Amino acid sequence: MSFFPAFGAVFAIFIRLGFRKKRTRLFVFLAFLPLLLLAVIAIVGAFVESRDFSAPIFFSKIAPTYYLQFLVGIMAVFFSTSVLAEELDDKTLPYLTSRPAPRGAVLLGKFTAYFAQMGAVLMAGVICSFVAANWERLDRWVVWADFLQFCFALLLALLTYGAVFLCLSTFMKRTILFGLVYLFGFESFVQYLPGFTQKLTIIHYVKSLIPQVAVEYSFLVVRLQPSSLSGSILTLLFVSLAFLALGWLVFSRKEYVV
Repeated sequence: MSFFPAFGAVFAIFIRLGFRKKRTRLFVFLAFLPLLLLAVIAIVGAFVESRDFSAPIFFSKIAPTYYLQFLVGIMAVFFSTSVLAEELDDKTLPYLTSRPAPRGAVLLGKFTAYFAQMGAVLMAGVICSFVAANWERLDRWVVWADFLQFCFALLLALLTYGAVFLCLSTFMKRTILFGLVYLFGFESFVQYLPGFTQKLTIIHYVKSLIPQVAVEYSFLVVRLQPSSLSGSILTLLFVSLAFLALGWLVFSRKEYVV
């Protein structure tokens, strides 16, 4: 079987299986958690009148931190490492790799299926939370422009983190632990250092994709020394493709002991 038919078959199988997993239901809850918090804000706001205690302001403060620096990374770590970990734990990897299909098609097909699934869950939560928080300002194009830019940054971050952790999972154990240390240790510290050092993190280029100036109608507040928009996109795409290619190469040649 050639690459693309095998890729399509693997994708079709795992996109269906992925939505049945308990992990998916947990991420659905996490993606919609800001929406629940906004409901609490609305209830409290009915009794407390405060300009600083409103849904748009609350969402503008929680969205970049929660989605960009927590949920995207967590999703990427667990969905990308599970591409191989599930097969090794269930001892089903020999059945996949013994099929008359390129190993790269199996790896990328399952990765793409899980990426599409996590991306759909993430976007559903973000869109519902955004609409609920900005219901009275949805007629302003600039609000939508900021939001679409934010969604693009989230998806590109999910792809980049996922590609990096997928690659690492092909030749090292405990990738989840490494990923969590990288996300909440290395990146959480280095991204706030001045100068060139913050460019050593993925999150720096992700943050550079979203608006940097907070104005009245903006729902984003981010402070950093941003890279250029085009440079950030190219860097993230290059990192994604490079790590996917490296993971493909390692998986195609390595013999895994089940």
